[in-house]
Amino acid sequence: MPSWALYSVFKEIFVSDFYGIDALLKRLPPRPVVLDIGANAGYFDMLLFSKIAEATVYAYEPIPANYTLFQQNIALNPSLGKQIRLFNKAVTGTPQEAIELFMETDVANSVIASVYDDFDRQNRFTLRVPAISLRQILEECQIERVDLVKIDCEGSEYPIIYETPASCWGRIDFLTIEVHDLDRDQRNVGHLTRFLKSQGYKVVSAPAHSNCHTLEAVRRNM
Repeated sequence: MPSWALYSVFKEIFVSDFYGIDALLKRLPPRPVVLDIGANAGYFDMLLFSKIAEATVYAYEPIPANYTLFQQNIALNPSLGKQIRLFNKAVTGTPQEAIELFMETDVANSVIASVYDDFDRQNRFTLRVPAISLRQILEECQIERVDLVKIDCEGSEYPIIYETPASCWGRIDFLTIEVHDLDRDQRNVGHLTRFLKSQGYKVVSAPAHSNCHTLEAVRRNM
């Protein structure tokens, strides 16, 4: 059964409209290629397909329970089976075969799972999961251009973005990211904004809740 924490993700996407889906979709072509990093149970992608039926989604979710629930959601919507490629992997910036996640629970559908052991005091369990870098995704899936990258991975946004080769950013038009302020050095929305601007993006962000922001980055030539 889905956990109460997982319901909070459902509510964030469908009720609170965390990603501002209608405004977001105005930036996408009729048949967008979407990369979902931290896909959870697939709620963002289900909402996306309800609005734009001809999308192609590459979804990455490292936590087995969430991945299984995403599979079940696809089974309930079999027409999406050909449009969603789902992978039970974490995404990194530097290529690694596996990484360790710190989680709030070892059995239920976990929302708070981070590469940082100090991300949340409730993270008492660890789980080693297979991993793939953003560059490897583009190469192995033979993706020439990505219309949208959505990132929601509890702090992993920093190593993913900072460690991905600069050559990859020219192939990604638009990012929507849940950003967590973790320190005053590089793991904060200000430094991330400056970095993305240096890679050729226009960036806007807004506070969402405690130490968390929504951030959108759009290529300047769009």
